[in-house]
This record gives sequence, structure tokens and C-alpha cells, in this order.
Amino acid sequence: MSVRQVRHMAEAGGLRVAHMEMLAIAIERQHVGISELVTRMDLDAKRVAFVARTLQRRGFLTKVRDPEDDRCVIFSPTPAAVSLIKRLQPGRNAA
Repeated sequence: MSVRQVRHMAEAGGLRVAHMEMLAIAIERQHVGISELVTRMDLDAKRVAFVARTLQRRGFLTKVRDPEDDRCVIFSPTPAAVSLIKRLQPGRNAA
């Protein structure tokens, strides 16, 4: 997907590009930690945490403690996130 398509999807969904990028990663991985998000998004941990909190408040991500390491958290996409991404994908007709 091109940067232009991601920007268009973000605008159509009322989100920023970083939000869409995080949602795409979370949907791809199903369970993702802050460290992986920092690496894949090329942002610092503070910014990644801010984006994740925003997506949690909007109902697009859930956060749980990592069962293997209680110091870490795992983010997962909600059904609302999956629906949003599917609805905004280029080439899909609006329902």
C-alpha cells in the first residue's frame, strides 16, 4: 500500500497516519508489544505509547499484560479496528 493510500485511509477514518500504521501492524500480528511497534514504526517509545492510548480510547486496541513478562504489555486489535481497516481499504465499495 502506498503512502498516499495510507494517508487517504487515515483521513477517511478520522485518524492520523501513525494510527493507521499501528492498526495495520496490530492486525497483521494480532498481538504486538511496544518494542516491536517502536522498531516497525520508527518512532520513540513515548510517541508509540501515546498513539496506542489514543487507539485504546477510541476502541480500536486492547491492552493486556504479557503473560510471559509482567513488565510488558501486549496490544491487540478489536473487531472495530478490523472493520474500519476493511471498510477503508482501497478498491472496496462502501456498504
